[in-house]
Amino acid sequence: MVDLLYRDALSHPGSAAFPLYDFEGYSSVTSEHIPPDGGRSEMRYYWDSSHFKENVGDWILDRLFGTEREGDPVPDDFGVRLMPATIDAALDKIRTDQSVYQRDQPDEVRFITSLIQQIKLEQLAAR
Repeated sequence: MVDLLYRDALSHPGSAAFPLYDFEGYSSVTSEHIPPDGGRSEMRYYWDSSHFKENVGDWILDRLFGTEREGDPVPDDFGVRLMPATIDAALDKIRTDQSVYQRDQPDEVRFITSLIQQIKLEQLAAR
């Protein structure tokens, strides 16, 4: 995608390049602590593993449009602009951050791994 947008920008001299952002990398938003199973704690940024809350959607729009709502700035580590000059560093950072997360959050990694295994078993049983 980075390469496609770069080539598109080259074919339209004088026009601004279409920006591409990555919001999936490890950040204070995407690596929010998972509350204990069965507890009453609610996550601040996500309803579940694939649905983020309104505040996260607002931050994505703020980052994309270069705006900031008073009193609710986008976290500095959320949303990385990807360009040919930055893509390799961004991918290296994700790999490094993944190793750090796995080292520092072994309970959450085990929990997520067990959920994945449970889903796989349920899929096999449904066949």
